[in-house]
Amino acid sequence: AVVIDTDGNVGIGTDTNLSNGEWQAGSKFLTIDGTAGDAYGVLSLRGDRDNTGTSRAFQIGAGDGKLYLAYDDNNNDHRVVVFSDGDMCVGQSASAAQGGNYGANLHVKSTGTGSSLKLTDSSSGHQTTSGFELISTGLAGYVWNREAAKISFATSNLERALLDANGKVILGGAESTIGSNNVLTINNDGNNAAYPAIALQNANVGTGNGHGMWLGILGAGSNLGRGYVWNYENQPLWLGTNATARQVIQ
Repeated sequence: AVVIDTDGNVGIGTDTNLSNGEWQAGSKFLTIDGTAGDAYGVLSLRGDRDNTGTSRAFQIGAGDGKLYLAYDDNNNDHRVVVFSDGDMCVGQSASAAQGGNYGANLHVKSTGTGSSLKLTDSSSGHQTTSGFELISTGLAGYVWNREAAKISFATSNLERALLDANGKVILGGAESTIGSNNVLTINNDGNNAAYPAIALQNANVGTGNGHGMWLGILGAGSNLGRGYVWNYENQPLWLGTNATARQVIQ
């Protein structure tokens, strides 16, 4: 049965609860209710653009705690599903792909060899070679900026590290501080390190201050700017070329 109430709301399969006060006053509702038949409420959309003779159908449905936003009737497959806890899956067989380790997960699923999340805007354009992508394919993961621009990493609302468009890396500084010949730059700006350094450590020698091999520069005090190569372990420091030890510092 189809019911239209005095406010203009439409009910299919029900004549009760045709509106919801949580929405703005004056909103109009189309309610498709399958509960009387222990079934789903489904809105089916079908068309045949350009008169190809082959109709294409998608359905939007609900009834088991999930919201099915795009059921592909031609391939009998769910393409977009929102689960009852807020998780969402996009892709092939989406209804069987809730997996995730945190709440409100977005899962992009492919039954092929790879899947990606692609972000584009008016500056990047929207072509295959445009924008920024997170890609999973062949068991490998990729963070891929297809534009000639940086990839930036930030914490506490501050940029902490970046990879520029030429493949140069800087930790702790801005892109503008990368020297023309620098491949890896470590900058002390904003991280309050008195001795900014590269520390080489493992579980055997220990981690943290006073362990391993350090390469750095003094960032404070009377010796400001002094560079150092420092082995904190009770072992010699070897310098070599051409796979041969040239000098050993005990």
